[in-house]
Amino acid sequence: MPATPVLEARHLVKRFGPVTAVDGVSFIVDPGEVVALLGPNGAGKTTTLHMLLGLVTPDTGSVRLFGSDLARNRTELLARVNFAAGYVHLPGALTVEENLAVFARMYGMARVQERVRAVIDLLELGEMRRRPLRLLSSGQQTRVQVAKALLNQPDLLVLDEPTASLDPDAGDRVRELLLGLARDTGRAMLITSQAGPAPGWRRRCSAVRVPCRRGREGAGRPGWESPPWTGTSPRAHRPGSRTRRRT
Repeated sequence: MPATPVLEARHLVKRFGPVTAVDGVSFIVDPGEVVALLGPNGAGKTTTLHMLLGLVTPDTGSVRLFGSDLARNRTELLARVNFAAGYVHLPGALTVEENLAVFARMYGMARVQERVRAVIDLLELGEMRRRPLRLLSSGQQTRVQVAKALLNQPDLLVLDEPTASLDPDAGDRVRELLLGLARDTGRAMLITSQAGPAPGWRRRCSAVRVPCRRGREGAGRPGWESPPWTGTSPRAHRPGSRTRRRT
């Protein structure tokens, strides 16, 4: 019997006035998979993530997390998820340790200091634990963001362009760090990134999906297109097509 998907998005549509930001997106993330959503600015990646996290209500379509409807079980389901993005800034005046302790308390952690020490060790942040966040490099701040997102040991980690502000070398290090965490813990991840000439996430993830919409130059029919690549693909839906299963 197949495992219950961690995440299932079906026919998501979101419009802002006359603009259709997301047009019929459907896909599945299975347990232990790392799925990258690639696309240029304006492709609808962040809007899609916001619908998956319950921050934006889709005009049509549905989201299921761990087999349950997000709209009906939002608080319970999102307790098993966490999110990080480069555009969400943590308090710069607080130290790394203080930031993590604040969020651990917000997440209702029973042993705050124990969890903070655990993620500091995991992300190799020990040398900077007492530094104010504003004094850290972009790459170091990204690691703190990931540490924050791992505090509640989520079953699904959602990352919106985690390497966008990093130079190529730092971006590669962060990618290897995240994929190493997925490999070592079996945690499912959904990651957005800019589509570009560099392989980036394409060679490293379980699957890659590129959004395309009506009315966008070079785009095909609405839904998700899969670029040429080699790897195991999650089940993905397109309007009017059968579900694709792994072989």
